[in-house]
Amino acid sequence: MFKIILAFFISLLFGLIFQVPRNTLIACGVTGALGWIGYSLIITSQPPLLATLFSAMIIAILGEIFARIYKTPVTIFVIVGFIPLVPGLKAYNTILALTNGEVSTGIELGLQTLFTAGAIAVGISIISSVARVLKEKAR
Repeated sequence: MFKIILAFFISLLFGLIFQVPRNTLIACGVTGALGWIGYSLIITSQPPLLATLFSAMIIAILGEIFARIYKTPVTIFVIVGFIPLVPGLKAYNTILALTNGEVSTGIELGLQTLFTAGAIAVGISIISSVARVLKEKAR
């Protein structure tokens, strides 16, 4: 429960840093928290990359929904919402391992970092593409 609340406030505070419209701050926090809930539930039965992919898709879906509700760009919610999923510690540990001469560990961590970032990008891209097709069909 603590991590969910933390994800909410991390997303909300990054919304403040990125100067999103004030009326969308709570929705930004909700997006980050629900994305983290999805990740936490999925990771219990699936590999981390798959959990990241599906949680990124959850965040993208919420971004599309909130963008329609608040009549703002989707990126406001998606960028702020996936902040809790960013593999920052893994990236730090990659650089740390490489600078300490642990090349094989650094490469392994670096690949994990790249794959995690790729899973986030793919999840968001899939939902964005589906939403675009659905918008075109609705016209």
